[in-house]
Amino acid sequence: DVVVLVAGAWLAWRNLHERRGDSTGAAKVAGLVAGLLFLSMILERSHASDISTEVGIIRDSLLFAVSRGLIAWIGYIALEPVVRRLWPRTLVGWSRAMAGKFQDPMMGRCVMVGISAGIACAIITAAENLAPGWVGQPPPVPIFDKLAGINALESAPAAVGALLAITVQWIGRSMIFLLGLALVGLCTPRRRFATIAYASIAVVAWTLSRHALPGAGPWWSTWVGSTLIVGIATYVLVRRRLLAAVIAGVTFHVLIAFPVPANSGLWYWGTSFAVLVGLALAVGMATYVVTEPSARVRARSVPT
Repeated sequence: DVVVLVAGAWLAWRNLHERRGDSTGAAKVAGLVAGLLFLSMILERSHASDISTEVGIIRDSLLFAVSRGLIAWIGYIALEPVVRRLWPRTLVGWSRAMAGKFQDPMMGRCVMVGISAGIACAIITAAENLAPGWVGQPPPVPIFDKLAGINALESAPAAVGALLAITVQWIGRSMIFLLGLALVGLCTPRRRFATIAYASIAVVAWTLSRHALPGAGPWWSTWVGSTLIVGIATYVLVRRRLLAAVIAGVTFHVLIAFPVPANSGLWYWGTSFAVLVGLALAVGMATYVVTEPSARVRARSVPT
């Protein structure tokens, strides 16, 4: 990630120097990241009755959010011209979402594809944790979500704050992945080769980073899981657009951070179940957005 960010900063400087890039779109992304992150920190922080202490909390949260928004602005300026040239369809859904066109059928398709891909990645992760036991090897240590943590399950404001933080994280991760893909695309004239090469690099990097964690499972299960998840992420990002990739990452992370226990008597069952219902409602709304235009066309074609 560090290499991609440094190269992205250079690419952003070059695009600004040559007056290329969508500055309006970059400003919207920066505002979205900063706004969601600031609201997330306000919801998750412990507040004080002392005014001076509370002002300090708001000031620190605002500064942190603005700094991350600036990084998002630089990243979008860096990747947008290259992605528009090499993979022109990738940013279409994102641009329409930033323009507020939420009733566009493309928005519905992105949501449906993204949630489906996120669920598939969560199933792969669960199978990866179970696979070593099938061959008599010790399973890996369960994943602990450091971003949301156990506090996200304690109250509704904390859960909403965690959801916003997860959304910001996956906007950033998707942009970094897309920026790295764009940098590789600049080095080769063939887009398919660039996609395969960068996905292979991502599989190796993610496998090594995950296998280096304490309590990691056997390398073969980590490698298989990383290959499948990176393959899904690459396909969704390149073929199904950036917006779908962000939604896939958020869905995957939410299913890990808010597990629904089989016992409804556990203290966090209600919060996790509410998040699961939210995902189901998102699928329902996306289905309605996709099917409504077709229904109107069929209604106009029926003779009176």
